Amino acid sequence: MLLELGIAMARRYLGRRAADKHDWLVMVPAGHPYGRYISDLAGFDPVTHNSTERGLIVAIMTWLATRVDAVGTPTPQQVFKGLLQFSGEMRSLRRTWGQWPPWADVVLAALKVAKRLQ
Repeated sequence: MLLELGIAMARRYLGRRAADKHDWLVMVPAGHPYGRYISDLAGFDPVTHNSTERGLIVAIMTWLATRVDAVGTPTPQQVFKGLLQFSGEMRSLRRTWGQWPPWADVVLAALKVAKRLQ
C-alpha cells in the first residue's frame, strides 16, 4: 500500500486552500519494523496500535479528534459501543442474507445504530 500512501501524501499538498488539503493517517502495529519499508514520511510519525479492535478505535478516534475541523468527535467508548451494536445487526443480516448482505441493508443497519447512540 506504499503507492496509495504516496498518493495520499502528495494529495495533501496539491490544494491551495486549507479546505482543499487532504489528510491521512498511517497506522502500524506496535513493534512493526515499518522503517525498513518506508524511509521517509516527511516528519509524520505513524500511529501505533496493539492490533485489537479497541486499540484501533482509540488510535483512530484520538487522531480524528485532533483534526482542525473536528467537532463533537465521539469518544472511543462510544464508537466501541456502536461497533458492538453494529456487529449484532450484521449477525442478523447474515442470518437472513448469508455472508454478503445487500450493501443498502448494511448502510441502513449502520444508520440505525448511529441513531440509537445519539
